[in-house]
Amino acid sequence: MYLLRVALNSIGLREFKEALFPLLWKDPAIFYLISRVGVAFFGALTALPIYLITKEFVRKRYALLSALVFLIIPFHVEHSQKALVDVPLVFLLALVVFYSIRIAKYGLLKNYILAGIFLGLATSTKYNGLLLVVNILIAHTIYVGKG
Repeated sequence: MYLLRVALNSIGLREFKEALFPLLWKDPAIFYLISRVGVAFFGALTALPIYLITKEFVRKRYALLSALVFLIIPFHVEHSQKALVDVPLVFLLALVVFYSIRIAKYGLLKNYILAGIFLGLATSTKYNGLLLVVNILIAHTIYVGKG
C-alpha cells in the first residue's frame, strides 16, 4: 500500500485516486474486507458447479438439493467468511471435476481446454490444486477406453 501511495504521489495522481476511492486511500484495512467479500462470493458460487456435477448423474431436483445442502455445510460456511484461498480453490476444483466428467462422457476439445484452464487457475491459487491433473487423465482414459 505504501508503494502505491508513493507511486501515485510521484506521478500526480493522488488527488484523482482520493476522489475516486476515498475509503481505499484512508483505510488500508478495507482490502481485508474486500478479500472476505470475494471469498464469500466464491463460497456461494461453488454451489453452481456442485449442481452441474450432480446433474450429470441424477435428476435436476436432486442436483438442486445437493447444491443447497452444500451451501449449509458448517465447515464451508465458516471458511467462506475468512480471507483464505481455500474456498476459491474448492470452486475452481469443482469446475475441474465437472469438466473432467464431461471429458469422460463426451471427450470434446472444449472440455479439455476448460478443464485445463480451471486446473491452471486452481494451481495458481494453491499448489495442491495440481493434484487434479490425475482426474483429467483418468477422464481421458475412460473416454478413450469407451471408443
